Formats: sequence, structure tokens, C-alpha cells
Amino acid sequence: MKFYVGVTNNDWFYQLRDEGAEEPINFWRPTTRRFRSLEFGDFFLFKLHSPKDYVVGGGTYADFKVLTASSAWQEFGVRNGTPSQTELQNRLAEMRSKMQMADDPQFGSIVLANPFFFKDSQWIPMGTIYLTP
Repeated sequence: MKFYVGVTNNDWFYQLRDEGAEEPINFWRPTTRRFRSLEFGDFFLFKLHSPKDYVVGGGTYADFKVLTASSAWQEFGVRNGTPSQTELQNRLAEMRSKMQMADDPQFGSIVLANPFFFKDSQWIPMGTIYLTP
């Protein structure tokens, strides 16, 4: 079994954790490039942006899709980690500041099952994670 550590937007994490999001959830990224790092059932872990260098939760990899903001909102709603479709589009625009934004932009959707979110006291500092072959 493999695992992948994805850096996430802090607001995305708090939105999903505080709402007690059920599965599946959408870990989205601005690129439509295929995600090939994991196979079905492998672990995908969430790491917050610096200076909060902690692993704060995760889920199991289920699928990868290319979606538009509207189709992602229709499929996942608040499980996109945003309170509205407009906020999803705004966050995509922030991440794509150097790119042209369409009215309904496409992006990569990493679909995760079995999400889990640690309480602050359970966060794992990145400096304490050691990988061995």
C-alpha cells in the first residue's frame, strides 16, 4: 500500500472537518493533469500550508476526474471544501492567477472515500514522519 501527502488549502480542511463531511470528498487541484501517484484504496494524507506543517487527516483514493466548477458543485456540494460554488471558483482563480479563467473552469478532482480529520491535538508534525523502504 502506498500513500501520498497532498498540500491543502487550510480553509478547505477546516470547512470539511468542522462540517463532519461524509464521503466522498473532492480534493481538487487547478490542473487537469491526470493524478497517477496512487491506486484505488491507497492513502491520501492532508498537509496544511506552511507555517502549519502538519498532517491533519486523509482519506482513501477512489478516483480521478476532470470536472468543471459547476459539475463539481452538483456532484459534491460543500464536500468540495467550500461553502458555495462561487467560493470554489474564487479559490480556483486565486490558484490560477497567471492563467485565463473560464466562466466554468475545468480542474482535477481527486475523489477520496473514508475521509478522516484529526483534532488539533492529534496533528502530526511533518518533521516526525520518517519514510523507510
